[in-house]
Formats: sequence, C-alpha cells, structure tokens
Amino acid sequence: MPRIVCIDPDARRAEEPVKVLRSAGYDVMMACTPDVGLALLRLFPPDIVLLSSELADKLTPQIQKACPTVPVVLTGNKPVSADELRWLTAHRQSVTPAPNRSPLAH
Repeated sequence: MPRIVCIDPDARRAEEPVKVLRSAGYDVMMACTPDVGLALLRLFPPDIVLLSSELADKLTPQIQKACPTVPVVLTGNKPVSADELRWLTAHRQSVTPAPNRSPLAH
C-alpha cells in the first residue's frame, strides 16, 4: 500500500482529502507541524509527500534532503485527486532527483 505523508498546519482543510485517499487504499499519515512532518518522513519513508503550499519555501529543501527521490506535491485550495497520486506512485521509479528539482505545483 503506497504511503503518503501529508504536512498541513490546517487539519480541517486536509481532513477530507485524507479520508478520500485512505478510502482509495493509501496509507496516509498526517502532520500539522513541520517538525512532526519531518519526523514522519524519517521514520516512515513515504511514496509521496503532500505539502501545504504555505510551508513550501521552508520545508521543500529539507524534504528533498531527507527523501530525494520522493515526489513533493504542493497542495492549496484544490485537493489532489487519488488518480493523480496513483499516477505519481506508479511513476515513482522514473523520477530522477535533481538538486534544483521544482515541486509539483497543484
């Protein structure tokens, strides 16, 4: 089962997408603080990281250092669909890490 770590300081905003992803078969771990999110990444390496766009500048470099091959999907007002995450998970092996790789904006 693909694992997703979702880092969003607004638990209410992330609640519905997390429910949808879990019902689609994803193992989703939720963190409401950057420190908890980074700890989850290190303890339970994910297949995908969902990151609130408001934390992107602060956390993206740390996430890429901790998990260089894991796609980082920035979330905003529009939730990421389960289909988009399935595609990313299926193509994870083809992702080539690069120091200047931009996160996927959504």
